[in-house]
Amino acid sequence: MYSADVLDLITSLEAKECDDCGKKEVEWASVKKGTVICSECFCFHSYLGPSVSYLRHLRKSAWDEEHIRLVHALNASNTNMIWESALYEGSTKFRKPEPQDPSHIKEQFVKEKYEKMTFQPKRGKDEDVENSLNRQLIACARSDFAHVTLR
Repeated sequence: MYSADVLDLITSLEAKECDDCGKKEVEWASVKKGTVICSECFCFHSYLGPSVSYLRHLRKSAWDEEHIRLVHALNASNTNMIWESALYEGSTKFRKPEPQDPSHIKEQFVKEKYEKMTFQPKRGKDEDVENSLNRQLIACARSDFAHVTLR
């Protein structure tokens, strides 16, 4: 099974709110995004496929220790602020759903957030895609998870 340290990381992730709707009962994590989500939002993520959102159940899935550490580190670093940056800048017409919102509102939000990346920071006018990706890769390689980045 898992070490006590890894179980503590899982427990601390379970204590978070859903990064997509704010519900207090999270059971799932998106390994690629570093976000934790509730069962309802999991359904919308699963429609996107593993190339967009690689999902693992916090308790029932088999985790590599480095993956759970990565998700925990990203989540603790507020990675969700990156995925939702434009929401906080007020540069979008969307709002973040709440737990009681209808499913179709949450589904649309998840698509906009992860598939269309509507809420991510925009590149500067002078920055091309290659430079943007290079900058992101260098930042990842400098992190404690360089071995995961290089896979």
